[in-house]
Amino acid sequence: ADGPAAFDTAAAESPDLIILDRVLPTMSGDELARRLQADVRTASIPLVFVTGKDPAENPVVGVNFDAADYIRKPFSINLLLVRIAAHLNRPVAV
Repeated sequence: ADGPAAFDTAAAESPDLIILDRVLPTMSGDELARRLQADVRTASIPLVFVTGKDPAENPVVGVNFDAADYIRKPFSINLLLVRIAAHLNRPVAV
């Protein structure tokens, strides 16, 4: 529902990968990424950012957060699935 809830869920469930929008209620996606990367329970989880923000910011954000990937909205679901599969080293049928 929001950034704090996402952090709690990630810490409790330890997902293989997190798809993170940079615009969230209550806490920005950037702040959530900082918290995830600072916590030992979540620091190793790859982050895939999705955003509608200015594409000129993309390289800066990716480097700042050591993001696994950065996908600009709008995007196709097939692109998202292929990129996720690549980060998880799994094949995907699209």
